[in-house]
Amino acid sequence: MRTLGTCLVAAVVAACPLHGQQTPRQPQVLRIGAPIRVTSTDYPGAPLVGVFAGTLGDTLLVGLPGGSDALRLLRANVTRLETRVGRRSGAGAAAVLGMVIGTAVGGIVAAATSPHGLEPSSAGLFLGGGALGAIVGGVLGGLVFKAPRWVVVPPEMLTESAEP
Repeated sequence: MRTLGTCLVAAVVAACPLHGQQTPRQPQVLRIGAPIRVTSTDYPGAPLVGVFAGTLGDTLLVGLPGGSDALRLLRANVTRLETRVGRRSGAGAAAVLGMVIGTAVGGIVAAATSPHGLEPSSAGLFLGGGALGAIVGGVLGGLVFKAPRWVVVPPEMLTESAEP
């Protein structure tokens, strides 16, 4: 049982994403046409998602989908500005979930196939189910679950960006 616990802990640690190695690249300058997400006191609620259309003095210009004119926001009223720098995968979380489900299924199979309750040889079913579940979950999570990766834009990036 001690070996089983050690293997399960090792599988959880191996399935977790390494956040130190997945640091998103910070763009050097916010370029016109870059996807942005803006939260402003002028528009409370959900953030506005559009493209960076430039700056005019103290005004931030945001191009919205389907619009021909840029939305003008006072830079002083912008509380948060983010830009998209790629996509992130859900492989790590799906692998952990798959491992938990696979371990549970392996335990059920071990209990159902063992006439005298759980035996020492049942540990292989627990471990095998967990490992198979982690692999399947990680692969499916990496292929199916993708979300945009947003990073906060420092205010000085707006002063360095090109005017339209």
